[in-house]
Amino acid sequence: MKSPFMLETRELGRRLETHWIWQKLNLKVEAGSRMVLSGPTGSGKTLLLRVLAGLDDPDQGLIFFQGRKQESWKMPEYRTQVALLPQRPAFAEGSVEQNWQIPFGFRERGNRDYDSARLESWLEMLGLPLEFTRKQTEDLSGGERQLAALLRMLQFDPQLILLDEPAAALDESNSLKMEALLKEWKQQNPECSWIWVSHDSRQAERVGDEVLELGEPE
Repeated sequence: MKSPFMLETRELGRRLETHWIWQKLNLKVEAGSRMVLSGPTGSGKTLLLRVLAGLDDPDQGLIFFQGRKQESWKMPEYRTQVALLPQRPAFAEGSVEQNWQIPFGFRERGNRDYDSARLESWLEMLGLPLEFTRKQTEDLSGGERQLAALLRMLQFDPQLILLDEPAAALDESNSLKMEALLKEWKQQNPECSWIWVSHDSRQAERVGDEVLELGEPE
């Protein structure tokens, strides 16, 4: 019987050396949901996102995506649907636009076409000039790197996006613009979901319908 949840974890646990970071974690993410992940430093929020994204292995428990065990997916295919935005995203040398176009050369992205008009409309929402597309990635500030990586990810409309403090390097004004962009994207993709790590309670109220609180590490 297929699970009614987009993503589900059962008794999930991860430890570092001799202590558990989190254990027996049962998480259920429905299609269209907006979840905020909160907790003190050291509680394993980033690690949980990496495990859900298939970048790290759990030490116990199972992850199901669309009713299938994570381990049964081919990871390139899985990551087209479960996408992680890290705090410090990586880029190849070249311009921002060249980096946006690189994933279209991957076999798993072969059914999509690069849509410059869509990205330009997002730049306008963020208050960024069109010249931003020609900026070299090594010249980007921390906040610009987060925004460039966010747009690179959103252009493929993944089913579940994992956002690791996406506004950490942004001031309040640009953070609100980013939130507005994500809400607009969500309206266009109502079945898509996100898990958003945030330490800001006001932001959590704006971007989440439910909060998962990770406790103090043991």
